[in-house]
Amino acid sequence: MIRFHVRRLLKLRAPDTTRTSGSRRRAIKRSLSVPAKFAKVFSLTASAYRAAIRVEKQHGTIPQDRLQSMILKWARDVLGVISVDIEVKGAAPEMHKPVLFVGNHLSYVDIPLLMASVPVVFVAKEEVSKWLVIGQAGKKAGTVFVKRESGTSRAHAAQAIAETILEKKRSIGVFPSGTTCLTEDKPWRHGVFKLAHKHKILVQPFRIHYEPLRKVAYIGKDTFAPHLLSLLRLERVKAFIEFESVRLIEDPVRDCESIRRWTRELFERHTDEKN
Repeated sequence: MIRFHVRRLLKLRAPDTTRTSGSRRRAIKRSLSVPAKFAKVFSLTASAYRAAIRVEKQHGTIPQDRLQSMILKWARDVLGVISVDIEVKGAAPEMHKPVLFVGNHLSYVDIPLLMASVPVVFVAKEEVSKWLVIGQAGKKAGTVFVKRESGTSRAHAAQAIAETILEKKRSIGVFPSGTTCLTEDKPWRHGVFKLAHKHKILVQPFRIHYEPLRKVAYIGKDTFAPHLLSLLRLERVKAFIEFESVRLIEDPVRDCESIRRWTRELFERHTDEKN
């Protein structure tokens, strides 16, 4: 089934006669490697899911350290397939205490990027739970799925976030924008900040940027398979993730807006540099 879709979605162009023979060979090599890379992303995810099932059958549950090790391996393997180079900046990310990571959201690549950088599971929109292989693996990893337009679903998600951090002692990653975008110019939802304030949960802001940005960003009318195929054609992707110091939330609305503006500054800085 995957091969069938790859043949339909992958657009192999005829070699450009204006190119040198060396550049033509490199272009053809990249194009021919795309179907294998596409299949590899799903096979890595399926393998991680099967491994989690085996461990769960043996122990009745998946030990947290074992689960975190599996998540880390999956994230780094997937980023390797996509040819992502990671640069971590700013304050040291919290690796030992459970915290709430909050930041901007550009692409589905944000998830393995953050998972490869810190021990974290995510809040994700309910549609992701239905994605082939990825949704099932996400459930095993502890992802909290939420129907964004449903108040009841958001209430359950808030409870699940609190339980994950306070009882299970696992960090959670949240994108308060609720969707992917380039600029973060729309107001963020305050819910997780109110939750952090109520339970005195530590919050660590992060901000993400990619080069080339638009090729990696999953926005607007982009659809998953064609976008991933296009992404896999790139030779390299540079990913930058910057952390701010861990903090307690004093004013949910004010702190939410302050962190949103901080993440937006990165987009504005790169835009200014290009201009």
